[in-house]
Amino acid sequence: LGTEPTLAVAPDAKTVYESPIFGFSTTQSFLMRSTNEGQTFNVLGVPGVGKLDQCTGGGDSDVATDQFTGDLYNIDLGGAPEVPARVSHDKGLSFASSCEANFHDGANYFTDRQWLATDLKHHVEWYIYRDGVLSTNTLPGIGGTEVGKQGYGEFLKYAPLAKKPGTAGAAQLAFNNICKNAAGKAAPCILDVQIAGNALTDNTKTSPHYGTTFLAMERPLGVGVATFTTKGKSSLHEYYAAKNHHQVLFPTVAVDRAGITYLTWTDQTNYRVYLTHTVGTSLKHWTKPVVVNGAPVQATVMPWIVAGSKGRVDIVFYGTANPRQPTTNYGPWYPYLAQSINANRAKPTFHQARMTDHPNHIDPVCLSGLGCTTNNGPAGDRELGDFFRVVVDKFGRALVSFADGDNQLGQEVANGPLAAPSFADFVRQSGGPSLFKNVKHLKRLKTPKNCVATKRHRNPVPFDIPESGTQGKGVPALELRSACLSRLKNGDLNITIHVQKLDAAAAIAPPALPNATFMLRWIYKHRVYFGAAEDNAQQWRFFSGQAAPVTDGLAIKYAFYPASGSAAGKVQAGQRNLITIRVPRALVGKPPVGARLSTVTAYAITHSSRTPSTSPKASNFTDIPQVADVLPPFQAKLTRVHHRRHHRSVVAPVVRIPAPSLWSRIDAPASMALPGLAAVLALAAAGCAVMARRRRLQVPNLRLRSA
Repeated sequence: LGTEPTLAVAPDAKTVYESPIFGFSTTQSFLMRSTNEGQTFNVLGVPGVGKLDQCTGGGDSDVATDQFTGDLYNIDLGGAPEVPARVSHDKGLSFASSCEANFHDGANYFTDRQWLATDLKHHVEWYIYRDGVLSTNTLPGIGGTEVGKQGYGEFLKYAPLAKKPGTAGAAQLAFNNICKNAAGKAAPCILDVQIAGNALTDNTKTSPHYGTTFLAMERPLGVGVATFTTKGKSSLHEYYAAKNHHQVLFPTVAVDRAGITYLTWTDQTNYRVYLTHTVGTSLKHWTKPVVVNGAPVQATVMPWIVAGSKGRVDIVFYGTANPRQPTTNYGPWYPYLAQSINANRAKPTFHQARMTDHPNHIDPVCLSGLGCTTNNGPAGDRELGDFFRVVVDKFGRALVSFADGDNQLGQEVANGPLAAPSFADFVRQSGGPSLFKNVKHLKRLKTPKNCVATKRHRNPVPFDIPESGTQGKGVPALELRSACLSRLKNGDLNITIHVQKLDAAAAIAPPALPNATFMLRWIYKHRVYFGAAEDNAQQWRFFSGQAAPVTDGLAIKYAFYPASGSAAGKVQAGQRNLITIRVPRALVGKPPVGARLSTVTAYAITHSSRTPSTSPKASNFTDIPQVADVLPPFQAKLTRVHHRRHHRSVVAPVVRIPAPSLWSRIDAPASMALPGLAAVLALAAAGCAVMARRRRLQVPNLRLRSA
């Protein structure tokens, strides 16, 4: 389970990286990779553990890519003072690391919310963070013990990019400081920043800002941006974009290909999303802010903006029709995207689309950062984190990762059970206008319904590494080819999973673990359900039910799929290579005819022990599953069809879903191969999933007036 997921896209557009926050208490950070444009993800790092290296992590995370070499950069927090920074030249298969990339000159610093930005003009990777002193010792210009103190300073550092592909290493983690004190040590460049949003470098060669890095921030007088280059402190300039406007959490900045700069934020007075932009390319003159969100959205939090060709922007945010302020607002909250193709005008128009078919949060939203941990009531629910992110691929298609807590692994009540945790979900735009003018309209993405199928493929890490060319053709006994879900005449659910070659012995041969589980999981009425078939030494058993939480006493860390409910099934090896599981309807929410099941996803998993009937303790994981394969998700509508003939060559049909939405949904379960079932899939991670629902936006234009 994870929150605040960050995103980056590699130059080939097919490779997408995602990294969520997993928590200091775990000491582990996770990085997920997709090699099929976000249809499925798998966790990178040490197989079954998730750690990328020996560094302590689990806190704030960010990822970036070098669009020339394809190198991958990742940073996170391990608690004061450890701040791991990493670079990979082989798409995350190996990393060079620096466990303490921030400075630590004899005092106890506390680093917070660091950002990455790749500067292709000056060939550097920017590492930007805020830091402050936690001990009684003080340094000039820095002080205070709370993250929100103005005494915290913004530090601006950079390291050289690799000169050619395949060479990135330790040299890319040797940081230079823009600002230094009299002793030559790193010093904060900006001291009066109340909070700093994202960092962004303008890499458009024809832009007047080519090679300039931007930092969105709130100042005492309002919101604005800071700009700088590698030339040192003399290159640092600050601009107010909207005086007397104060944001909630992070303001975010974007620059289009024409050099027009945009700034967006949720205002603390009315919780609406605002947008302003420069008049032309001059950073000294900005337009009057306009409201972005429209009906039915009344309150918002956590906007993020990305720009493409001149005047084209996408802005994502969490929104609700409930007008109450977020810390007392039970929603329901949904993730939205507002797109404008004339955002450079004084009064731009927007298309607003909801990105999911169910809420992602049904509790108040805590906006106090680390202060949320001291509030045990509903207003202390920080399961959404502090932001979520949108990026675009080379076609101008929006890719979004957000926190989804609509799962009932927990329940929010004052001084009661732990709040429902968040899966890190991933969606992509399935149709509509591109952010790039030369592309115009995006090619429609097909949406599987009731069944999904794939071609022959290699298993992901850890069973086969496609880039290495040394692992053969993967493990056919763990290679999923298709999956279907339907309703039987008596209301029970029928699951079929086609494996490339059903071979019980091969499925658990090293490097696989001694037990293999084939599982289909889905979301229905705010709950996560599943059906599974498990092989132990060629002894098959079948079970089903609802996913259960695994906690460490402070928070829910994993989703676990216990062998507590009954199911019937059969395994047909040989020509069919088919697993059939019959799931009693009473164990999975009694879905009626016509019910829609979301994010239906098939997994092949191996693990060391048979799945127990109860969840393990978070402090005593002895069975960390390996996600061997995963299929793209699909949506299932339970019709009156009693039986479905299944054939190994089944092809997922193209479905035109009538409801308006321009998104393909994908729950990114499995943050790491987790404990239990081979069944503990951590939310934002590993064998992830693709969107189960891709629908095209059919929402009329909203013309928004100036604030």
